[in-house]
Amino acid sequence: MTQEAPLKVQTETTAKVPAGTKLEAGDINGKWVWIRYPDPSDGFRLKEGWLDSSFTLKRPNGKSEASPAMAEKLSPKQYVFYTLPQGLPIEFQFDCDNSRLDFFVFSKEDLDAYQKLLKTGDGNVSSSSYVLNKRKGTLEWNPKDGEQYYLLIDNTIIPNKGADGKHSVNVTTFFWREAIQHPEPEEDKGIIIGKVRIKFDDFKGRNDVYRGPLIAIIGYKDKVESGEKPDPEGEIKATVDRDGFFFAGNVPKNRFYWIKSIKTPTFQAPVPIKFYSQVDYDQDEPTFIDVGPACITSGMQPKETGVLDIGDYDLKVVSNGSVVIELSIPFEQFSNEKSINVFGTGKNLETELSRHDWFKSNFSSSGWTKKVIADLKWIQDERARMKKRKADSKNPFSPDPPKKAPAPKKDSTLEKAPIPAPKKDSMSVPAPKRAPAPAPKKD
Repeated sequence: MTQEAPLKVQTETTAKVPAGTKLEAGDINGKWVWIRYPDPSDGFRLKEGWLDSSFTLKRPNGKSEASPAMAEKLSPKQYVFYTLPQGLPIEFQFDCDNSRLDFFVFSKEDLDAYQKLLKTGDGNVSSSSYVLNKRKGTLEWNPKDGEQYYLLIDNTIIPNKGADGKHSVNVTTFFWREAIQHPEPEEDKGIIIGKVRIKFDDFKGRNDVYRGPLIAIIGYKDKVESGEKPDPEGEIKATVDRDGFFFAGNVPKNRFYWIKSIKTPTFQAPVPIKFYSQVDYDQDEPTFIDVGPACITSGMQPKETGVLDIGDYDLKVVSNGSVVIELSIPFEQFSNEKSINVFGTGKNLETELSRHDWFKSNFSSSGWTKKVIADLKWIQDERARMKKRKADSKNPFSPDPPKKAPAPKKDSTLEKAPIPAPKKDSMSVPAPKRAPAPAPKKD
């Protein structure tokens, strides 16, 4: 919704739909569109009715919501600004009700200069992306670094060629980003899900999570010996979202996979990686962090469910430039002295499985979602079995006890038949009859 508008059923107005409301559209009749939405002011009860389509804005193709729509009323000589997601390309759509405004993307430095200019009339302000004196339109922003930027909406007399700033204006702003398109499953193929983050721990004064764009480079090899540190035969690139999650779909099941490296357009400053990882840094080249490879285990192939949870890679850049890598995977044990496996056989069986939940919530219509749900259930069942085994074992790190060999089955063909009782011979001589004893003589 670009502006507040009446919702009608026949000729009766049943509700006022607030600006910025997300709507589900149905039938269209001329300029009227049948919509429905959960009303937060009425306990999220579902409201339905006809709405004038001139008050609506269609989501651009291939885009998803980067943040909730913002609806503001700006008085003359007033401005408002919003913090933008770091490192994320954004498309802004705006709609003003009865006047025009100016729109700017500012860095923190330029935002401070703008505020100083309004107060003192002194200073210069620059913006690499802006729209002046518009009532309705779009503005695109593609950051070149991971710095913090802001969208500023202006209803002042600055700049000279901008809006006049003489009228109160209702404005609704929508924030769109490129939607990650999920592939549909192909026969006998698998999917990889995972998570990777870069955190700064008192490195050059930074104590935050890197929110800029990341690419996870997944190495693969068809055959790997147990404990081998292989050189990959090829690579797969997976785009990492703002929260660190990624997927790679329709990969062959009969391969071993691991995160080989992480790439990003640039950090805020050169990062001298000294421990286990390295950085090739240049202003014109992407920053490159070599993560591995770690030792490969049988768990690094997609299972029968077709899903490989490749794990959670946490990279922490500490004050001296070293990188500490904390790796969490569902089951198998990584034997690498330069990584810390906080989840594995015999260790913590409570590690969160956010990779599955992320995929389910973001790609509910994907054909892969059923397989991801099945994989999550398999892991949970397997964890329950492992917990029971550890509870019953004096040594929690002991392997599964050997199974007793089943008793041999009896072969019915070798069973001896019971010996039958001897039959009576009808020609046999009968036993002689005993003669009766003689009666005693009388005396």
